[in-house]
Amino acid sequence: MADAKDFIQKIIDALDKLTTLEIATAVVPANTEFKSVGDDGKVLSQKEILAQSNNVMYSTINLIAGDITTRVPESFVGAGPFQELRAFHLEREKEGQKIIADNIAALKALIDLALHAESNSHK
Repeated sequence: MADAKDFIQKIIDALDKLTTLEIATAVVPANTEFKSVGDDGKVLSQKEILAQSNNVMYSTINLIAGDITTRVPESFVGAGPFQELRAFHLEREKEGQKIIADNIAALKALIDLALHAESNSHK
């Protein structure tokens, strides 16, 4: 059944994109435009815009290797004005990891269902 094989391939392609989780906790003005243009005329991504701010705590989680890299600016530590947001950011990391685990389990269930449907179509 070609449809089941196509469906499985789409799921596998989606899984390939689920290798990195990025979490940003940013303190920026409410009117920050996340589709701005840089000095060179290039449209900046949200990640690039946030990287320009000193008030962004940013984590990257490699879901394959399990590596977690967190950028913590001074404003989030010690007596910094945003130090209370550190715990919020860490909680978001935990929630993000759980969401990804749940999504992977759901995709596995979809693959199993598609394989079952394909095997039944050959009977």
